[in-house]
Amino acid sequence: MSAGRPINQDPWPAPGPHRRFLELLDQVHRANGTKSLRTIAQAMNLSGPNRVSVLLRGTSLPTDEGQARALVRALGGSAEDIQRGVQRYLQVRSAAGGPGRTGRRDR
Repeated sequence: MSAGRPINQDPWPAPGPHRRFLELLDQVHRANGTKSLRTIAQAMNLSGPNRVSVLLRGTSLPTDEGQARALVRALGGSAEDIQRGVQRYLQVRSAAGGPGRTGRRDR
């Protein structure tokens, strides 16, 4: 396993459901050795690390519950982490008004 860097939190949204979801991802990532984006992408069966990068920076949300689950699992999350991650993901979707929006404010 190759080590990556901590998640860049600069683009994260203001406090709220989306930030709480990202904080959980960051905690799981750090607790499991900060896996590289490429390693995480491979574990998620993605062709490259770009999608993982935008998910962890908070500039995009997982496309669905399955991708949220796969992301937490790929970060090394336990069954409890995965359940908590999916719950937080669903809270983000609910707060954002559905799957087409991220709930982020324009800067």
